[in-house]
Amino acid sequence: PEGVGPGLKSRALFRSDLTVIARRAHPLAGARALHQLAGQEWVLLGSPGSPGGTVLRLHEEQALPPPRVAATCASFTQLAALIGGADWLAIVPTALVANGFMGPDVVALRLAETPPRFDNCVVHRADTPLTPAAAAFAAMFASCARVVMQQPRGQA
Repeated sequence: PEGVGPGLKSRALFRSDLTVIARRAHPLAGARALHQLAGQEWVLLGSPGSPGGTVLRLHEEQALPPPRVAATCASFTQLAALIGGADWLAIVPTALVANGFMGPDVVALRLAETPPRFDNCVVHRADTPLTPAAAAFAAMFASCARVVMQQPRGQA
């Protein structure tokens, strides 16, 4: 919300709504409130100071005890495998689940609490034009963003 630091430019690609996920057979897959998940183990995507900290902030905002962190990982592929194979929970962009990118064994929980939203952006130095390779990389990000934000499969 504060924008990027001095000397940087940012181009917003899409806004991510987040959702709590679990494996389809998780004993609490039918939970409807965050407090029902108290005591469960969570996987953080990145360190607590990065987007993985969303789980910690959400618990704090809801005046709940800190979540139990079972693992951290660095990619959505790893996260899908961890969630699909254990009774752990995580928070991910809703579009990844809606479009099936987390796999068939991972479901979004329909909780009353709304996790925060994030803008996904390309950030680069303002005083230097992107190299051709960096410009191509930024264009690929934009292309992937369009695919991720398309209508979920099976919806018009």
